[in-house]
Amino acid sequence: MLQQTVPRGPKPAEITAWVISDGTIGMEIQSVGLARTIGIEPVVKRVAPRLPWRVLPARLWAFPFLSLGPDSDPMEPPWPDLVIGTGRVAAALSSAVRNASGGKTFTVQMQAPHLPHDLFDLIVVPEHDGYAAPNAVATLGSMHRITRSEEHTS
Repeated sequence: MLQQTVPRGPKPAEITAWVISDGTIGMEIQSVGLARTIGIEPVVKRVAPRLPWRVLPARLWAFPFLSLGPDSDPMEPPWPDLVIGTGRVAAALSSAVRNASGGKTFTVQMQAPHLPHDLFDLIVVPEHDGYAAPNAVATLGSMHRITRSEEHTS
C-alpha cells in the first residue's frame, strides 16, 4: 500500500511575525489577538508617521518606509514570515513589507485597507463594515485578545 505524505509547514512557534501598530490600543489589540489565537507571539512594531504622511491617505504614500518618524520602531530586514496590521497606517507599511520581501511575507490586514485588496494576502473586516473583496473574510465584530481562560465569573 502506498502511503501518501502530507506536506507540513512550519509550526506556529517557528513563524516570525510582526504586528504593525500606530500605538493605539484598539488597533493593536486586534492584531495581537489574531496572532495569539493562531499560536504566534508577534514582535510589535509601533510606528509614528511624520508629516505630511500622518495626514495623507495611505494610497498617497509612494515610499512608506520613508514616512516613519524618529519614534518609530525600525522596519528593516530580516523580513518576517507574517505581518498583521490594523488601520491605514499599518496598511501602507504592511504592503511595503510584502513588496520588500519579494512577496515572501504573508500580510493580513485588519479593517478595510483603503488600498487595493491585492496588496494583501488576507483582509479581515468586521461584517458591519460591508467590505467585500476576493481575499476578505468578515468577522462578527472586532478581534481582541480576550480568551475563555481570561474571563472572570461573578
